[in-house]
Amino acid sequence: MCISIASASLNPAKIFAVEEAAKIYYDEYKIIPVNASSGVSKMPTSKVETRFGAKTRVLNALRESGADIAIAHEGGVCHIRGDMHLFSACVATNGKEFAWGGETIIRLPSFIVEELDGGNIELGDIIERHTGIENARTHTGATAFLTNKHINRKDIFRLHSIMALAYFANDHSRN
Repeated sequence: MCISIASASLNPAKIFAVEEAAKIYYDEYKIIPVNASSGVSKMPTSKVETRFGAKTRVLNALRESGADIAIAHEGGVCHIRGDMHLFSACVATNGKEFAWGGETIIRLPSFIVEELDGGNIELGDIIERHTGIENARTHTGATAFLTNKHINRKDIFRLHSIMALAYFANDHSRN
C-alpha cells in the first residue's frame, strides 16, 4: 500500500527530510510538497508561537493535500534565562492524532540577536548576509553557521521527521 505524506513546505531541505523519513518506514510512499501557512510571524519569538506555527502548518498541509499524513517543521527563537536561542519543532498528524518529533535549541550569538529586530527579519536573511551564501535557508541554514558546518539544517529536519513519523509508521496510532 502506498502512503501519501505531505511535506508542509516547499523548502527543498524540508522535503528531503520528509522523504528520508518515509524511506525508512515505507516501501511505497508519495511525498506531496505543500506551501502551507503557519499562521505565525516570519520569525516566531517563543517556543509556544513556534509550536503553534508547526501545528497550524501541519493541519493546513493535510487539508490542502488530502494526504494520509502530514509533517511540518517550524523554526523560531526563544529566550532561556535571558539568552536568545534558535528553536525548531516538528510535528506529524493523520488528522486525528499528533506526534511531535523532536525539538532542537542552540544559543544565538549576540550580533545575530541584535539584528533580529523582534522577529521582523528572518534568521536566514541574517545568515545569508554574514556568510554570503544565497538561499542559505534552503541549504545549510543557520545551524551550519552556528556549528561551524558540523550539523546542517537537513540533518536536523531529517532526525525530527524520522521521530515524528515513527508513531504512525510503527502502528502506535492504532493501539
